[in-house]
Amino acid sequence: MKSTVSQCDDSVVQIFIPCFNAEKTLPMTLSSILAQTTENYNVTLVDNASSDQSTSLITALNDQRFSVIRFEENVSLGANFNRCIDRASAKYFCIMHADDEYEPNYLKNMIYALDSYPSVTMAFCNANIIDEDSSRRFSLKNQIKKRASKLKTQRYVGEKGVLWISDYNKVIAPSVMFRTSARRFFESYRNDLKFTLDWDLYFRILQNGGELLHVNETLFNYRVHKNQQTAALIASMEKYYEMRTILDRIYSELDNVSLSLRSRKYCSLSLTIFMDAFKDLYSFRFNHAKQKIRYLKTIL
Repeated sequence: MKSTVSQCDDSVVQIFIPCFNAEKTLPMTLSSILAQTTENYNVTLVDNASSDQSTSLITALNDQRFSVIRFEENVSLGANFNRCIDRASAKYFCIMHADDEYEPNYLKNMIYALDSYPSVTMAFCNANIIDEDSSRRFSLKNQIKKRASKLKTQRYVGEKGVLWISDYNKVIAPSVMFRTSARRFFESYRNDLKFTLDWDLYFRILQNGGELLHVNETLFNYRVHKNQQTAALIASMEKYYEMRTILDRIYSELDNVSLSLRSRKYCSLSLTIFMDAFKDLYSFRFNHAKQKIRYLKTIL
């Protein structure tokens, strides 16, 4: 492990950027951080044995708030996220993806939200979907996520919170800001998960008595591009296998769920598979679509 560049120690929030060969998108992420309306933060690039020039982008900034921790061993996504959690010491911390962007008021407004709700474990906000050129794109899935949360700032806690998140993950993961002192409610990400590790974490927070806060503001830009890990997981079907496993686990923990609700357990998963299969057909990836439809039949 190598560490470079000193950090400011009195920051209110730490931004961790887990990184693996992100030199193409990282400059846009860093620009969005530098454009924040508050300066009371520090940034650590947690490099997962990259072979490109990702780390040099940080050192080139020559900014005391930015640092690099470079690891020689490449580990799973969850394990690299846990490296971030282990180093959190400020009042709040974020795990920012190396291909996404903040809106200028993200830090200011999220800090205000967590300050206003001192019992909350983590806060998340709404997001725009952007493409490789940072242009906004329409996403039906994102619109569904927005409408799944109440159109106001809202706390989710206890069994009602678990029920709210029981059908699919309604949180844009990198939009989350965590309260460092509340780590006891989640401790770490699971190292064996690739797609649902964040969904699993939110479920455990609620299960352990923590609270989630939806900040009803669009303060984040989530980039969709062909090189992101989600695309590979969709192609390999791992995404759907993990989603089904998490759903089975969540519902096994729910004691007082009506029969009608249990019958809807795979509803959102089925819709996700159907929509992804439709995209495959539209793009002439017929074998991929056929594989998804076959799996869909096993859960209907």
